[in-house]
Amino acid sequence: QLTYGADIFRLRFLSPLFYTDGMQTNHKPYIITADGGGTGCRAAVYTTLGAILAQAEGGPANIATDFETALDTITKTTTKVWIKAGLKINTIPQAIAVL
Repeated sequence: QLTYGADIFRLRFLSPLFYTDGMQTNHKPYIITADGGGTGCRAAVYTTLGAILAQAEGGPANIATDFETALDTITKTTTKVWIKAGLKINTIPQAIAVL
């Protein structure tokens, strides 16, 4: 199983944006994260409570060296993880993206 320490840090950093006194204040129920690099791309879908719904990996995604390939890989990998999480592709606008 993959773990994403940076993503967990981001969730902790962003949590005040979603909750006030334990009550949900944001109506976007999902967070989708993507970490692109020269050797690969990793993506994950979380609930706003921090539960991981799915994780996926893809090919190279370094925007500094090959922007078009990186954009294509990030798009494919985030689509893959969204579907792997059991979510319909047309619901992606319900997510907050963290790249």
